[in-house]
Amino acid sequence: MSEWGYGRCGPLRKKKTQSRHVAPPLAVAKLVFVCDTAGVTGFWQHPVSGARTRTGGALAQRFAAQDKEKIRAALVEAEKTGNSGFVAALEGGAHGGTLVDIHVERMQMGSRRQLLGFMQTAAPRTGLLQGAASTEEGLDLASQVLENIAEGILILDRDLNVISVNRAYLGITGHDEAALIGRVPHGLREEALPAVARKEILRAVGTDGHWRGELQDLRHDGGGFTELASLSAVRDKRGQLNHYVAVITDMTQLRAYEDRLAFLASHDSLTGLPNRFMLMRRLAQAVQHAGTAKTPMALLYLDIDNFALVNSTFSTAVGDEVLRKLAHRLQETVAGWGEAFHLGSDGFGVLLPKIGARSEAVEMAQSILAGLEAPLPAAEQNLYLSASIGIATAPPDQDAQMLFRHAGHAMHAAMRRGAGSIECFSGGETDTSESLRLATGLRQAMEHGELFLHYQPYFDLYSGSISGAEALLRWQHPELGLIPPARFIPVAEETGHIVRLGEWVLKSACLQMRAWQDAGLQDLHMAVNISPRQLRQPDFLDRIMSILDETGLLPGSLVLELTESSMMENPERTRAVFDNLHDLGVGIAIDDFGTGYSSLNYLRQYRVDYLKVDRAFVSNLPHDEHQQAIMRAIIALAKSLNIQVIAEGVETAAQWEFLKTLDCEQGQGFLFARPQAAAHVEELMRSGATFFRPRA
Repeated sequence: MSEWGYGRCGPLRKKKTQSRHVAPPLAVAKLVFVCDTAGVTGFWQHPVSGARTRTGGALAQRFAAQDKEKIRAALVEAEKTGNSGFVAALEGGAHGGTLVDIHVERMQMGSRRQLLGFMQTAAPRTGLLQGAASTEEGLDLASQVLENIAEGILILDRDLNVISVNRAYLGITGHDEAALIGRVPHGLREEALPAVARKEILRAVGTDGHWRGELQDLRHDGGGFTELASLSAVRDKRGQLNHYVAVITDMTQLRAYEDRLAFLASHDSLTGLPNRFMLMRRLAQAVQHAGTAKTPMALLYLDIDNFALVNSTFSTAVGDEVLRKLAHRLQETVAGWGEAFHLGSDGFGVLLPKIGARSEAVEMAQSILAGLEAPLPAAEQNLYLSASIGIATAPPDQDAQMLFRHAGHAMHAAMRRGAGSIECFSGGETDTSESLRLATGLRQAMEHGELFLHYQPYFDLYSGSISGAEALLRWQHPELGLIPPARFIPVAEETGHIVRLGEWVLKSACLQMRAWQDAGLQDLHMAVNISPRQLRQPDFLDRIMSILDETGLLPGSLVLELTESSMMENPERTRAVFDNLHDLGVGIAIDDFGTGYSSLNYLRQYRVDYLKVDRAFVSNLPHDEHQQAIMRAIIALAKSLNIQVIAEGVETAAQWEFLKTLDCEQGQGFLFARPQAAAHVEELMRSGATFFRPRA
């Protein structure tokens, strides 16, 4: 007889053996499908042609009404016990009423569990599901359906000896099949894995049905490498262990991607200087140290005077060349005293972590201006530039955000004085009064009907259809007019109003999505931003469940968007919250990905469904090679963890075309649709609008 394994990757090689019988997942597998634990199918495989159909609908929708609950119960059983089987009748169409046998196996795929299903007719019938086939044919189909996945697959017996291996694993390691069969994989041997660790892995597999973690493997040439391994137990219907399935991902390239991402996310691609994100991180550390050590520090905020003239007179290419040379000159000037940062466009920052007095910061600013007096060669001539510089110090400022804002106020004051000026923040230019006014206004804004939501659709880049919408908060103040979120959201965070405000947004968005569903608009997701302060609330999960109950919205229709920084404030608690939300069916998206930690390590630890790539990494596509590298790395990272990618800020057809070549699943931006009222979004949905006909 032949023993076979099946997994996420290519046809597994079979080996004739006399070992004990291992029950196949289904005697004659005529259709194969993959779905998640909620029953949403990823694709179906045609039995004859092998053609794969991407779907996304619920598995239960394909069957008669009286069997829908049976199917849901069977999926739950497979999720809990590892497998299940049932007989159900197909719904409508040419095969309506046909009885089919279905067997479902639980598999650990990447960062989440998936269910692999096999279907055959329960009785002979003409049509798609009809036809005699051998067990061998069905098992061939079970292996072919996963032939495009890049992970290595190993089938192990109960003693962890290899009994089957796929081509991908052989390609990863360089081993011959004969050298692996009948032996324990290197990553599970005693020389690579302590006996205690191996015992713990097998205990986890026995208890939970699977284990996931990193192992050290060995290539044929003797070189070691780290692999991400998922080990799952496969049992028969009596619950007896048959064999193990190991899914292997080579971490070498992913680690290289992570290192590249970490650099590109923290440094400006044009000048090579650390970017604004790194400035804020270093600034927070410096402010904290200054407060503890009672030693002053300073931040200088520079704006190159009249830099727009360089771009308009020559070209943006010349402007980029000038910025690179300015960055190099600034680095040379502050070396040994501080660190230079590029904040975007013609803005730079200089952090002086330790100074004796404010006068030293002023002296550094004067040195920078003196350095700019020397001619800067560009476009075959010498350019003479100057800068306006603002200075803020700590103490008295004890908060990084406040110090950065004060340095900006001082810089604008210097600009008003004229080119080449230096200003120190004195407390005169403060937005305290406006913040107080906004904080007071937020108390009544909801009761007075001043707050409302706009919705920005995001599109499936393959089908061209609207796949969901993001709820965006707006405030129409009776005196101040339409207030941008960038002005009032930070105030709401600082004052704590964001918790009540966030609940109002969540409930309103859920009600709107339920209204769309009741109107016949199905298969959509509503994305809602969650603030760090909301996530910190002890009853956060209870509030989510309560709002879903109040609005009647199914959890699977809701996606919560959180920033990377908010997730890392309390990793253990956040992980527990994510697990509960995932079990509930609520989707999780990381917003503005690439501007924060961008760590492969934390992505592996959290159950995340979507990565929303920040617009900063899309804006110069497809021409900017650095942004190309970032997007390729992010998408490769996400694919390896079975996470969908949504590109933000897509504004040109060229960007959209390039993103499709990278296999980016979804996009959002002005090319497709701007944020707009619910009624207008509904019109788009009903009209069947796609990004093939971009909307202004």
